[in-house]
Amino acid sequence: MLFIDYETGTFTFNGSKVNTDNIDLESVCTDLHNLNNYFSGFDMFIGNYEQLKVIYFQLLNYMFLSPFIARLRYQASLTNFSLTLFPFYAVLNGPKSAGKSAFLDTVQSIMFGKKLGGISPDVFTRTKMYGLLRESAGVPLHIEDITKNRFRDYCGEIVKYDSDLISEKILNHPTVIMTSNDIQTIKPEYSKRIYYSIVDAQLTNVVAASQHKKMVECRNKIGTSFYREYLKRIYPQIVEMLNDMENYVFDESSSIWEPDIFNLSSKVIIGIYEDCKIQIPPYVTEVSYADYFGHNSLTQSVKEKIIFEWAHNRKAFKVLRKQNRLEYVAGEKAYEAVNICQALPEELIPKQSGAKVVLKLDSAEKFFGIHFKNRFF
Repeated sequence: MLFIDYETGTFTFNGSKVNTDNIDLESVCTDLHNLNNYFSGFDMFIGNYEQLKVIYFQLLNYMFLSPFIARLRYQASLTNFSLTLFPFYAVLNGPKSAGKSAFLDTVQSIMFGKKLGGISPDVFTRTKMYGLLRESAGVPLHIEDITKNRFRDYCGEIVKYDSDLISEKILNHPTVIMTSNDIQTIKPEYSKRIYYSIVDAQLTNVVAASQHKKMVECRNKIGTSFYREYLKRIYPQIVEMLNDMENYVFDESSSIWEPDIFNLSSKVIIGIYEDCKIQIPPYVTEVSYADYFGHNSLTQSVKEKIIFEWAHNRKAFKVLRKQNRLEYVAGEKAYEAVNICQALPEELIPKQSGAKVVLKLDSAEKFFGIHFKNRFF
């Protein structure tokens, strides 16, 4: 358990104080070099491994913030900011050999010097989840291999409810990250509360076996200096953000300010790279809330699917230009159309009719970058 004392600015992990005062910059730089080497292992993956690196960096950025999410949510509840700015649930979906669990183990090891292991999906009920949230603190918990059925059955009564945590002023509850192979979409009423990401790259069985030892040894070389330096740098900025939230007064003559914790965190990470004089990898970028909850990886995955389908399966589309409508047959089952409609942005006005997806044509052409036109033979 990782506790933050906001009165003294100190951190304790499992009862021991975390040293954020005397950190050797050279050891921080070594950690970053080893982290870069770990990420280079993703080059062996089949599929869009460059995008996988981007997604995994964003996940690391989120997990690093885990100790602060509860306090930020509490402050948001006091000052009328949306709690959705500080999500404490995440879903990482992808094939079995996408390195999901191994990556979570790696980030936990970077943060705490050891992997914390996974939790059975049986805990995903309201009673068990909120018992767990009260008992644990700060660390990003990992629920392994949750099925779409369990997620669907219990999601509503869990993710839309945390008023007790706030009223009890529980300021150090953990975040929860669920890995899955079959949660293909999330209902819109939940998607604004859950950071959802999908990876579309994986190792073959042969390569997975040959790379396992290398990746584990690479992970074991990464110490905690990088994360302790991160905590040292981000803590005063978190306190400043909390104060800004408390003192912010809406002015109709100016633009609305919203605290972007994801952007703040990524800037801190980039700053550490710069001070170590290490070349910043292309996947380590300044990110924002929109990268997590705008056109996220699920939206991008559906976008790429439809672009591919237009190129190779034109018969699945019907263009009704006078009605400003695009129709796309997503598959044989209605749920495939439902999944696509839930993933696409609202400006396309996606609607499902049986196995068919119906979109606003001009908005779809802008979003997909395609001039849709019926073929005549």
